[in-house]
Amino acid sequence: MHADGEDCAENDVDICVANTFTKKQYIEAYKKIADEYGAKFEVYRCTGNFKNVHGLSDEMVQKFKNAMEDWPGEIIVNPVDMTATNCNDSV
Repeated sequence: MHADGEDCAENDVDICVANTFTKKQYIEAYKKIADEYGAKFEVYRCTGNFKNVHGLSDEMVQKFKNAMEDWPGEIIVNPVDMTATNCNDSV
């Protein structure tokens, strides 16, 4: 993924990385690429409840949620509660 990100940055292409329950160490690689190319860098955190499509136990999902780390200046997004439907089904 790192090389793909640099390819996009070199060609002035927007990069969007979707991850869940992220730790700072995972974001830092993308921040470094953005800094190297003078690109705008933003972190959005979706809050709320979403359908678990990976078959994890509720306890495991909660463990990941609890381990998530804040990113300075992150933008908090409060979407519609998605526990009952798939994200692709909503508008």
